This record gives sequence, structure tokens and C-alpha cells, in this order.
Amino acid sequence: MNIKFRYMTLDEVSFVLGWSAFQTDGILPLSEGTFYLYPEIKDNINILQDADYNKRIDIISKLIKEKYDDCINEFNNKKIKEHYQDVWYKYNDDYFKTLSNYFNVKLNKDVDASIGLIPVCPRDIDDLSFSVDLRDDERLIDTCMHECCHYYFFETCKKIFKNLKNEDFNNPSMLWYLSEISIDAILNRDEFQKLFKHDFRTYDNFYDIEINGECIVDAIKRIFDNNDVESSIKKGLKYLNDNKQEFLKKCNG
Repeated sequence: MNIKFRYMTLDEVSFVLGWSAFQTDGILPLSEGTFYLYPEIKDNINILQDADYNKRIDIISKLIKEKYDDCINEFNNKKIKEHYQDVWYKYNDDYFKTLSNYFNVKLNKDVDASIGLIPVCPRDIDDLSFSVDLRDDERLIDTCMHECCHYYFFETCKKIFKNLKNEDFNNPSMLWYLSEISIDAILNRDEFQKLFKHDFRTYDNFYDIEINGECIVDAIKRIFDNNDVESSIKKGLKYLNDNKQEFLKKCNG
């Protein structure tokens, strides 16, 4: 199993921007970052808001075409794809082996990692794909390990819970919330830290959420530290569902 890097297509970048431009609240507001990277989208937000999704993507593609072409030329000149591949190479085999041992599942398909000028790193669980922006080596490794951890997390969930659907893998599913919060508990374990000494963190907002006087991240970490991974997922999900109303209120507050 490997991560294979490539550059995002214009349509792929436009697709991401088509929804990120309208993410204004919740645990991961993205509109501000989108407007920072692409002020031309902010200047045309009213037109985009009134368009259906397919039309919106078409408009965005035309708005960003010149910037996209310049960006890809710059990526090629700096050999960004090749550099990312080289940086990740020395971690690849040991990391996937450690993930497989911890989660007790195997995945054999290569991961498709696309590079682009985007405000977020979206992923697809079924396709084993994610996108990434320009970042330094440490943040790149962090992102690769973070995203790939989710593939194994949800593969384990497929063993535990029957008839999971695509929406269960994405925001605002409680299983998605658990997968994000548990990144801190899982990747800061000794076996992962031996591969890459790094302070892995989930979204900053989660560290500000307390339930019954305990930080939500600490509560999930306590569960994962004291149970095998399958039991941790079951108990972690029950914990979030038991406190769902208060949790979501604080997430969206």
C-alpha cells in the first residue's frame, strides 16, 4: 500500500471551492480561507449563491482558470509532487504496517493524494483519496498520517456496524466526529510516535468543548487508552451519542 501524489485537475479544485465557499459555521468554517485564496470567488459570491451546484462549479472553473494554470506551472517548476513523494516514502511501509496492526484490518489499495491550492484537505473513504495544499514537510507527514488513519478507522467500523452508508463517513455524522476527535488518542500512541515524533492534534475547536467538566478530547482519549480499538469505537460513539445534544450545541456555538 502506497500514497501516490498527483496534481488536482481544474474540475477537482472547482468542486472543492464550490462547497467550501459556503461553509461559514460549524466545527470547520472554510469560507474565510476560500476567499483568502480566491478573492474572485468572494467578489462573485452572490452570483454563485443563486446558481445550482453544477452551474456554480462551471462559474468557478472560469473564474479561477488563469490562477489554476499558473499554480500548476509553479508546482511543476518546483517539483512539488516529486518532493512530496520523497518526503513520505521513508514513512510509508512502516506506517501502514503499524496502522494495520493497531486496527487489525488490512487495506491493499493505493491512496490517491491530489495536490492543489485549496483551503481544506477533503478525503473520500471509499476511494481511499484525499487532497492536500502546499505545506512544509512536517505538516505534510501529519496530513498523510491523519488522513490514512481515517481509512483504517472506518474499515474497522465496517466490521463493527452493519450497513454503513457514505454519509456515516462524513460531517455531521457522529461517527465522523469520533474519527476526528480520536486522532489525538490514536496517533499519539507510542507505536506511532516511534515512527514520527509529533504532537498530533484534532481540530482546535474540539479542545474547547467540555462535557460534564471534562474536555471532549480527553474523554475520548481515556476511552481509547483503556480499551482495544473496536471496544473504543463502540464506547466512544456511545459517549458522543449520549451527550449528542450538548456536544453539537457547543460544536456549532
